[in-house]
Amino acid sequence: MSVYILVVDDEPDVEANFSQQFRRDIRSGRFTMEFAPSAPSELARAAEVRDPSLILILSDINMPEMSAGWKCCRWYVQGGRTCP
Repeated sequence: MSVYILVVDDEPDVEANFSQQFRRDIRSGRFTMEFAPSAPSELARAAEVRDPSLILILSDINMPEMSAGWKCCRWYVQGGRTCP
């Protein structure tokens, strides 16, 4: 089973840090990891995921244009979605 992980943060070094830390899991196919630099791109990407085995969204909750973590939680609840 592959775990889909979406990491959302406006800090430029976050992608490099996560990619380095989980490089073996990504390379082996255990994790599918994508990165979004902002809340709007997070919501757009999360809406595109079709029937994944598991979704894990790691989101900064305080970003310049909107509070991504809180906005995403609201979006899931209002849409009748559930997070595993």
